[in-house]
Amino acid sequence: MGNSIALPGSDVDSITFSTSSIRIQTNLGVTLFSNVDYETDGTMPNGYTVGTDPSGLQRITFATVTVATFQQGATGTVGTSPEYIWSNSANWASGIMPSDGSQVTFDVSGSTPSTPGGYDDFSSLYLDKLTLPKGYLAVGGSLTISNLLVGESGIRGIEADTLANGGTASVTIDALSFGGAYVGAEGANAVTSLDATSTRARSITRPTAAWWCFRRPPTRRRSCC
Repeated sequence: MGNSIALPGSDVDSITFSTSSIRIQTNLGVTLFSNVDYETDGTMPNGYTVGTDPSGLQRITFATVTVATFQQGATGTVGTSPEYIWSNSANWASGIMPSDGSQVTFDVSGSTPSTPGGYDDFSSLYLDKLTLPKGYLAVGGSLTISNLLVGESGIRGIEADTLANGGTASVTIDALSFGGAYVGAEGANAVTSLDATSTRARSITRPTAAWWCFRRPPTRRRSCC
């Protein structure tokens, strides 16, 4: 991996990889590469980064992204609370833990805002994608999500949470695709920012607890407390 190409345009909307082709959608249209050979080992990329080339083109670098699936394996102590912390490999399928740029699936039934199904205790983490079919995720550090995907069914949400660790916590969501979601902040110095242009940029900081509730259709903001 690490191979790159440069295409005209100001924004890369999406890239689709298949066994013998790559389809790239930019703001100027679609470019399709056929008869693609993924080097000698045949490993197909599943991610990419985009930067501006010195020529002014969009430089796209292909990469293999770590895909991690959360599971409740063992609790750790946060403050005085037992939590299924993200830094414990026992809480990840096959022990594969996320790192910057990873794609994560969090699917934990039976959890609530007051008893989250998992606790992100990493001091700082950037995720390319977080898929949240159901369950509540608490974040005790700094989490930036490029794309948050929330399923159509089930109860699910994400919160910046300092009630357990007493420190600071932040969640930043760059893009949001959802059928219904709770997004909030609990505790002093807990901040959640939603920068997704489809839902208007906004942030929330509360000393106790506050939530946004999103429903489709239509997309709107209302109190969930």
